[in-house]
Amino acid sequence: MKKPYADFFETEGISYKCYEHIPVYTIEQAKLLVFEEEILEIKNLFLRNKKKSAYYLFSVTEECSLTLKQMSALTGENKLSFSSKEELFTKLKVEPGAVSLLNVLNDERKTIHYFIEKKIVNHPAVAFHPNRNDQTLVFHGEIIPKLMNYFQVTHYHMFEWNH
Repeated sequence: MKKPYADFFETEGISYKCYEHIPVYTIEQAKLLVFEEEILEIKNLFLRNKKKSAYYLFSVTEECSLTLKQMSALTGENKLSFSSKEELFTKLKVEPGAVSLLNVLNDERKTIHYFIEKKIVNHPAVAFHPNRNDQTLVFHGEIIPKLMNYFQVTHYHMFEWNH
């Protein structure tokens, strides 16, 4: 785990656990991992607009049925599509399988827009990869706004979605 995450959790007095495991690339693989807590399964999607001038990271619950068209409407864009592997690495410095809300650390210019489903923030055990897909951090979702503020992210939005 990168030191800035440990610094954040320790400075803020927030309890968390770091699990090491085999690399996982899909939510199906991640669901096979064993944690002490009953975690909320989360999908993280890195998207871009048609002009490649705006990028979005959506963190939603696994059962969320939000379509790309609906995500476009939430962002105010006409159309969104998945970012390429190259864009992912250029913008967030991670490979596929490591996309997560914790990529805020690598968003040095703070240009990514983060959309977080409110169910995640309300859950006592959320799990995110810390920029690598062979580790998972588990913590209470209520600290996500504090995390975003700590890393000086100004473009984040909480939204509700009825599945």
